[in-house]
Amino acid sequence: DLELTARCPSPDAAIQFEQRLRALVSLAAAANARQPGIAEMLRGYQLRRDERTVRATLSAMPDVLAKLLP
Repeated sequence: DLELTARCPSPDAAIQFEQRLRALVSLAAAANARQPGIAEMLRGYQLRRDERTVRATLSAMPDVLAKLLP
């Protein structure tokens, strides 16, 4: 499991961070559409924003995660 917590300086900055992170994950899923497990894993992420805090989580099998991280 991976968890990212971003504490932004303002609620507007948190919205921008959330939007950019969603876009990056969508692009990564599209770029890895033919990689077994990676695209599915990226589509299964969860993203939550509360005021100035953005939390992203995703779960994956270790071998799939190893393909994503260098």
